Amino acid sequence: MPRRRPPRVLDAASAVLLAAVVGLWVRSQWAADELQHTGAGTQWIVGTSRDTLYVIRAAGQVNNPRDLGWAYWQDANPRYDEARWAWYWSVATTEASALGLTYLSGPPPGSFYTPDTPNLRFRAALVPLWFLVVLAVIPLAWAALVRRRRRPPPGHCRSCGYDLTANASGRCPECGTACASSSTTTATAEANA
Repeated sequence: MPRRRPPRVLDAASAVLLAAVVGLWVRSQWAADELQHTGAGTQWIVGTSRDTLYVIRAAGQVNNPRDLGWAYWQDANPRYDEARWAWYWSVATTEASALGLTYLSGPPPGSFYTPDTPNLRFRAALVPLWFLVVLAVIPLAWAALVRRRRRPPPGHCRSCGYDLTANASGRCPECGTACASSSTTTATAEANA
């Protein structure tokens, strides 16, 4: 059975993801970016600030119909986000954290009231950008290790590594893969030596 190699598309996708995450990481040092989608009662927010990617889902809001849809927000001062996160932590009822990944949710329904947010509830996930870099590097490292494996020496089947010395049939008797006869392989090995 032939050995499987990782698809090149996976390598390319991992490389693009790695470049994007590193770019976001660098940019997050001096700017906070946020993409928001507001629906009728829910809002999704995805953003980066100070080495962190965050995803927030807020529900129970009374949204103005003219604010529905997509919006992009940017702030040259990421410290604003620090003040906002201090508010989220102050009203959160659930907090879980491991390996730098953080999950927040809260407040309980009815405990936080303003005219615009009578039943505000939110869930937030904070992911450090270094964690995403590690996730993007894993497929690239795996592909590099797979490619570093030695190819079978001359005179052996390229699929299974079976020794084809004195094989004149042109097929590997082990796996059936078509291959050069041993006389051609030997001549090629001697020419390369």
